[in-house]
Formats: sequence, structure tokens, C-alpha cells
Amino acid sequence: MWFNVLILFCLIFSFPLPVGGNSFLLAFVMAAPRVFLSRSRRTYFYSLITRKYTLSVFSLAFLLSLLSFVYVVLAGTYDFEKSYALFSQVLTFTIGLLVLTSLNGYKKDYEYLCKCILIVFVIQSLIQVGAFLFPDIRRVVHWFQFAADQEIADYYGGIRGLAISGRLFFELAAVYGLVFFLFIKYLYDNKLYSYPYIFAFILLFVASFFVGRTSIIAFAMACFFLLIYARQGRVKKGILAKLVFAAIAIIVTLALVLPSEIKDILVDKLLPWVFELVYKYVETGHAQSNSLDTLDGMYEIEITNREWLIGSGHYTNPDGTYYKHTDSGYLRQILFWGLPGSLLNLIYMLSFFYLPIKYQLKNRLANKNELLFLGMLLLYICILHYKGELMGHSRFFLSLLFIYLVKYEEKWKQ
Repeated sequence: MWFNVLILFCLIFSFPLPVGGNSFLLAFVMAAPRVFLSRSRRTYFYSLITRKYTLSVFSLAFLLSLLSFVYVVLAGTYDFEKSYALFSQVLTFTIGLLVLTSLNGYKKDYEYLCKCILIVFVIQSLIQVGAFLFPDIRRVVHWFQFAADQEIADYYGGIRGLAISGRLFFELAAVYGLVFFLFIKYLYDNKLYSYPYIFAFILLFVASFFVGRTSIIAFAMACFFLLIYARQGRVKKGILAKLVFAAIAIIVTLALVLPSEIKDILVDKLLPWVFELVYKYVETGHAQSNSLDTLDGMYEIEITNREWLIGSGHYTNPDGTYYKHTDSGYLRQILFWGLPGSLLNLIYMLSFFYLPIKYQLKNRLANKNELLFLGMLLLYICILHYKGELMGHSRFFLSLLFIYLVKYEEKWKQ
């Protein structure tokens, strides 16, 4: 199992290697021999590549990449960033299918994949907590980060940028949010209500503090999802009681064990940053945060009629920053290729969910819990797209979503 966890870790977090290269290429190197030297796995890989679900996602990604390429040439901007992002998704998804194939052959492949994903994020969370507590671990972690991300992390004084990952901020927070949903679904579907799993869930929540406040939105949505998904009131009360007890036990233990200098950083820097909305509300009576104020300012940019209609063909500025300096996913799509292009991008995003939802609806005894789960994931993506570009763009986020939904679709199709 641990070899499979290592491959998934390298694929999901796509981090730079100290000796050069990227970990997702290392995942390819580790997975490819297992696939191509096994006849059964080669057959399974071919079935994945030719599956209707895979072909629909690949075809739309490639089509949009081609359209964006042609569009920027005709517009004369030659800004190929969007085209590159879409095409790179096809390559990453292909490596993801290789990794899935290397995991094939285990009993209950879907549940096995979920378990491996959760272990991957528990390990990543332990790394972040360790890097927060111990500077020596933090220095080792920096070996597996991009220099530009380290500079941003230094600005936060050791409370962010503690993960071994190619993305350290918004996109990593979005991925953590996705895993909250997967974790809750996995626990409930397999009736895993023991304290080790509860503590693991809390560990992920604590580690999400170090990647971004965006993940707290997902945590709240995931807890709401649990309240609806777990239809038995006794089960909900039992899980929530264990969550509260485990959280209190962790808080008391930290208060007794942590050195005073770490507690000072925790109380004076980390918690005020994570819960800035709450702190500001207590102080001023208004729930505000610097990031929300900045985001609101980004929505005040001027969009011309031409940009609404066909966009500008600009995705980035000459200095590499985003066009018109907005992070919003919705605005960046509109500014690049207008409302029609934004609609195509939405269709591409919906292609990830179309067949899984279709299989549920075709079932006479349609599983409302499964429809709720898929709907909550899609709603989560739409909400986060308001802050940053996830929908149809983030290779980092979409790669995990894709490999999960491939197995999910396979399970329900069977």
C-alpha cells in the first residue's frame, strides 16, 4: 500500500524535486512499468482511455485548448497561457489514469483509492504540523517548494507555506476542501466512526489552517453535508459528539504540551489570521477580512462591452500578473474570451459530473445521498470559482477531482 500512497502523493501535490523535475513525472516513472509490464493492467488502462467518461473530458479539454490557441492568434495577443493550462490537463489526466491503473487489482478499487487519498492527506497534514512546530523540518520542506512560493510564505512568518506541494495557497486550500467531502463520505459509507478516523479528520482541519482560509468554507459545507447525508439521527449525534470530544482533547493536550513560544505564535498570529472574520466582528461589529476586501475591489474593475461579448484575448499582463489584476475565476474567464467562452468553460466543468449524475438519475431507486454529494461538490467549485479560477483551469485541483470521479463513475456504472 505504501508504494501506492507514494505514487498518489507525487501525483496529487505535483511538487518540485531537489534534483530537478517534478513529482508528477516521478509518479509516471513509478507507475508506467507496473502498467506496461502487466497484460491485465495494460488492458485496464486501455479501457480507461477509451471509456466514454474519459473521452468526453479529454475531448472538451483538447477542444477548448485548441479554440483558445486559435482565438489568441486571431486576436493578435498571442497569450497562450489558457491554452497551455487546458492542454496540460490532458497530459496530467493521462498520467493520473496510469496511476489509477497501477492501483488496479485491489479488492474494492474505489474504496481502496479513497483510503489511499486520505492517507496521503494525513501524511501531508503531519508534515505541515511538523514544519510549524520544528524549524528543521520546515527547512527540509522548503527543498520541495518553488522559490517564488517560499518568498510569499516568508511574508506570513511561518504560519503558511508549510506543505510539500507545487501549490501552497488557494489551490491547495481548495484541494483540502475537496478532501473534507471525500473523507466524510468515506467514513459514513464504510461506517468508520472510531476515534482514529475522527482524530484524522480533525488533523486535516487543523492542517488546512496553514494553507488558507478558503478550506474553512469547505469544512463548514462538508459538516452541513454530513448532517444531511447521515440520515440516522443517532449516527449524526454520535459522530458530532466524538468530534467535539476529540477537539477538546486536542486543545487541552496542546495547551499542556506546546512550548510557550509556539503557543504565542498560535494565539497571536495563526488564529487571528485564520479567524479574522470572527476577530474583526468582535472588535468592530463587522465581519471583514483583508482578503475579502481585496476580492471585492477586484470585482470593481471595468469590463467593456467587447470584453463581455468576445473577451480581450488577454489572460496575463506582460509582467506575468493576471490581466487587469483580478483573481476571480468568473472575471478572468470573461476578460479572456467573454461570456460565450465562459459558457464553454462551464460545459467542460460539467462534463466531470454529467455521467456520474446521469447514472444516479437513470437508477429507478436513485440514491439521493449520491446526488446530494455530487451536487455539493459542484456547488463548492462554483463558490470557490468566485475567489480564484478552479473551474476548467486548475490542473492541480482538477487532477484529484478527475481520478476520484473516474473511479466513482466506474463503481456506479458497474
